[in-house]
Amino acid sequence: MAAVPEMTAVPANDAALLRSRITLRSNPRALVPLLLPPALIAAVAAVALLAGAWPVLIAAAPIGLIGYRVLRYLLKQFRNRVRLFEDRIELDFMGEEQAVMRWTELTRAGLATNGRRRSVFLYRADEDQLVELSDEFESFGALVAAVRERTAFEELDLNGARSVADHLRAEAAGRG
Repeated sequence: MAAVPEMTAVPANDAALLRSRITLRSNPRALVPLLLPPALIAAVAAVALLAGAWPVLIAAAPIGLIGYRVLRYLLKQFRNRVRLFEDRIELDFMGEEQAVMRWTELTRAGLATNGRRRSVFLYRADEDQLVELSDEFESFGALVAAVRERTAFEELDLNGARSVADHLRAEAAGRG
């Protein structure tokens, strides 16, 4: 796989070689939960107006509450950030938790595939720390290429419903 040009340059002032985050462009499926509550509220309002069933408007309150909570969750997801440097990767999870993983500290890293879903995984055995970055991040291909370039990259087929954590546990127990 060819390297992305911005990843091959050596940073002069420790600038990130690659920055990635989850966006609506990289994850268009997020539009469904964003648009569904307003559509349901509009449908409830239309039924109330056309059928004269005003008590139906009570349904708008729980739909609005669920929509609000979904919106808050999605906005948190969009705050996930990844910054890749020559010697490390920095992760900011929903603006609440940060992690820094140096390439030399990683025990295992690679691409995990579970059906059509893909994720980059980074694992440190000394701290039993596993991080997965889903294919919902923008520039996912460049992220995969960067990890491949800097680690002993491996590809895992998770065979259906198994997670990376389950796969690694099964391998450690000798059942992988």
